[in-house]
Amino acid sequence: QVLKIGDLALRDEGATLNIFSVHPSAGYHDKPSLSAWPSHIVPLGRHVELQCDSPSDYYTFKLYKELGHPIPHIQGRPFQKKFVFGPVTLEHAGTYRCYGFNGHYPTKISANSDTLKIIISGVYRKPFLVALQPPLVDLGETVTLECRSEIIVRS
Repeated sequence: QVLKIGDLALRDEGATLNIFSVHPSAGYHDKPSLSAWPSHIVPLGRHVELQCDSPSDYYTFKLYKELGHPIPHIQGRPFQKKFVFGPVTLEHAGTYRCYGFNGHYPTKISANSDTLKIIISGVYRKPFLVALQPPLVDLGETVTLECRSEIIVRS
């Protein structure tokens, strides 16, 4: 085994594995905050600005989407605090996090931000209620209502 300052290199049959130092216990201030402007609810086809901010000395951030389909031009791309994407599609909906790092110390990264859920609006028509029983029921009978909507298909 070989120990270097800044990272740990483990040697096994000629291969080297670098393990970066993550600092989840560095404290509350080490964790960046992730927000959306003007809102985390984004109309289909519009743009949204995501901002990752940290009071620590992290100058560059990376954004990633949890689960679902990754967005190639977003996933892992370094940015400086603000990132605009759009026009949004259904693929942009999901849960995002960011983390920060400093270009002078590339192996020191922040803890992950809390999650930010991006919701795409304008996908479904206004919901409506449907009674699952015949139109006439006797007094005291139970009536079941179902809420429905239809997806908007754009051609």
